[in-house]
Amino acid sequence: GRLAFISSEEGSAQIYLRWMDSGQVARLTDLTTSPHSLAWSPDGRWIAFTGQYDGDEQVYVVPASGGAPKRLTHYPAKGPLPPRWGYDNQVYGWSPDGTRIATTSSLGEAAIWDAESGEQLYDLAPAPAGAIRDTGQQDTPRRIADVVEIARL
Repeated sequence: GRLAFISSEEGSAQIYLRWMDSGQVARLTDLTTSPHSLAWSPDGRWIAFTGQYDGDEQVYVVPASGGAPKRLTHYPAKGPLPPRWGYDNQVYGWSPDGTRIATTSSLGEAAIWDAESGEQLYDLAPAPAGAIRDTGQQDTPRRIADVVEIARL
């Protein structure tokens, strides 16, 4: 098995992997600010995390084999707090097959993303209980009211 963790032993905080059987450790990222809220995909191919760049906390995924992080969320920081305060976007969970990731924001928004392409598949927004709205266009994400459904990807 592998363990993903955050360490600032070499300077700035980065994501590392440790192979539990051998004890070998490898640095996975080269980020400019500290990541947090790591979440493995169930298939072990991806690690999702929240990082704060340009004043907003956004969700990123990085291949567990290494590579450049891919930004998923693009929601700006809003609200009464100054930039770089609060949790703007967070990892909510993964689909059982590890292909999709759910995110939430401090604005009450939620979305489901394709981990491989970074494409937003669904935009989940607050609406009357039980309401489901379809945009009618294939290239536009559907809005689904009940955010609890995220857990049933």
